[in-house]
Amino acid sequence: RYVGIDQQKQFITKARKRAFKTPVNFICGDFSKLVLPQSDYVFASGSLNYKSSNANHTIEMIEKMYRAARIGCVFNLLDEEKLPSMRMLESHNKVGVLRYCRWLCPDAQLIEGYSDHDFTIVMIKKAEPVS
Repeated sequence: RYVGIDQQKQFITKARKRAFKTPVNFICGDFSKLVLPQSDYVFASGSLNYKSSNANHTIEMIEKMYRAARIGCVFNLLDEEKLPSMRMLESHNKVGVLRYCRWLCPDAQLIEGYSDHDFTIVMIKKAEPVS
């Protein structure tokens, strides 16, 4: 099962058409203000790049996504070394983001080189031992 969240109704309309017979649920709203459903994985592509008046927005959202994920969380951000912040978009320091992510998830990994402007962080939780 898949749950997709987006603020843009037209994106959800298009996603519903593409989903066809796949069991999906789409929510139109701001994921930063919603209670995220517990999921195996939480993915965010591009949604953390928008500027916020809250200086802690990015780290709060990373933690929110990680806590909602049973297995792992994957997200991408704009790399400040390759693309400076703009009026509406915020670029990020990949070393600082990775450091924070490793505080939450010691095995967090940085992936780069696939895009001119992005980097991706993968945070996979360790399986809990079975008693």
